[in-house]
Amino acid sequence: MMRLRIVLVFAVLLFAVAVQAEQTVTNASAQEIYKLIHEQGGQVTFIDVRTPEEYNDGHIKGAILMPVIDSDFPEKIGELPKDKTYVVYCRSGNRSQYGKKIMVAAGLSVIHMDGGILAWKRAGYPVVK
Repeated sequence: MMRLRIVLVFAVLLFAVAVQAEQTVTNASAQEIYKLIHEQGGQVTFIDVRTPEEYNDGHIKGAILMPVIDSDFPEKIGELPKDKTYVVYCRSGNRSQYGKKIMVAAGLSVIHMDGGILAWKRAGYPVVK
């Protein structure tokens, strides 16, 4: 009976941590992010989690390349300053969903760009090569 109580308490604590961590994530459209950084003077750092080839084909100016498929991705994320806000994106928004979970677990403030760079380009916003 005591073991069951310990397991239940542990499960509740893990759930509470997960809920709290998820609250540090904001999902935003490309338009909302563009407005934040250009009209409101928002200070964010872009994290591009695509492959180097995709990054070289066009990325958001100033974006830091950190491929989510790299085995040391969690370690690199853990080295980022915790007092900044990060916008994470990939091609369409799928890989960056995984990346945002690792970033939140590392204690970072994260904005996930819905639709990825495809949405950014569809909105007519610039990319650099």
